[in-house]
Amino acid sequence: MAHFHPLTWHIDLRPYSEADLLSNPIVQAIFVHEYVHYLQALTGTFGRCLLSELVRTMVFAGHFKAAGCRIAEIRNQIDLMATLNDASKADFAGSSMSQQYGELRDQVRFVLSDDVVTKLNGAQSHRTFFFQPIQKGRFRIGSFVHLETCPIGGQPSGVPLTDRILFENMARQVQRNYLLMNNSLDTSPVDSLRTSAPYDLTYVCLHDLISSRLDTKVESPAKWTIVLCQLSLLCQHPGNAFFSIWELFERDSKPTLDGLLRAFNQTKTHALHFNHPPLQDILNSLIQEYGTAIRMTENGELHDLTKLIVNAANAFISDPFFLASPLLTWNDVLAWLPCFGCPPVDTRMGRIQSIAGVPLASPWQSYFSLTDQLLT
Repeated sequence: MAHFHPLTWHIDLRPYSEADLLSNPIVQAIFVHEYVHYLQALTGTFGRCLLSELVRTMVFAGHFKAAGCRIAEIRNQIDLMATLNDASKADFAGSSMSQQYGELRDQVRFVLSDDVVTKLNGAQSHRTFFFQPIQKGRFRIGSFVHLETCPIGGQPSGVPLTDRILFENMARQVQRNYLLMNNSLDTSPVDSLRTSAPYDLTYVCLHDLISSRLDTKVESPAKWTIVLCQLSLLCQHPGNAFFSIWELFERDSKPTLDGLLRAFNQTKTHALHFNHPPLQDILNSLIQEYGTAIRMTENGELHDLTKLIVNAANAFISDPFFLASPLLTWNDVLAWLPCFGCPPVDTRMGRIQSIAGVPLASPWQSYFSLTDQLLT
């Protein structure tokens, strides 16, 4: 199954070949789905924190190795890639870097969790939503928003509104729009997946909820889903942000998408959590705190990464409808690659570094991959 790896920063399309990607709109739509996940990682509040932690961890790991595997204090500039290439997993066994990276992996598992759960007695209900504890590994939140779903095994059930639920509902509709435009209106490659319920809840639960409140003869549930998920993912707690938007949605007897966005912009949730932590603070930290601890050329690569982040974030923040066009073409997708970058793509025939002649720019991807090998 195709997927984007947020820790090692690459797209896995190994069921397919490069020729499939260049000629088959169904495979192109799958790539578009995974590329959306890459953009979500570049722009979302979780993604920006993940990138910051990845860079911090590998810089400290490099200095730990350079100091003889005794300390993790940054004292001077090092050749980070050369230092890490000279390291082994044994160098970090039992170290604070290995422990911190393990915690980061657990956090990623929490954010990407999508298990349908039984609604507990005493859960705080809000019509189609309820709040109850959630725990994955060492991470626990005492009151987390869930969307009620069809009962499983006769028991009231729900799916937690983790980042993954928003990731997938948004990416599925962009993928479906691409098929509508480029596959002779045939969306069966994704629509047929609904037969795998309840597992397909991860990909359609929010879309179906939104669709239930719209006159689908005049409004596009896909457009609403993409826009509302994109907006929620730009907030510190995406599930809570979506819940806040939905409360506004339910209060309006004749909702419009533009009106809903204006109303959300005036809420306390937006004031406190939109673009938080501030993107500029994250980028300043990357360059000022960690960029000065590595050699100049590596600092330049880090600058290149921040430029891609800024390009993507500006597109998403300035235009809530950026990915919602029903007229998305392959040329549009290829035009994104130089602007936002693209991680390496693994196909059935091996890793490719360009698509249709467009280079896949992914600064620091090799550092992420190497760090994962050393600290996992």
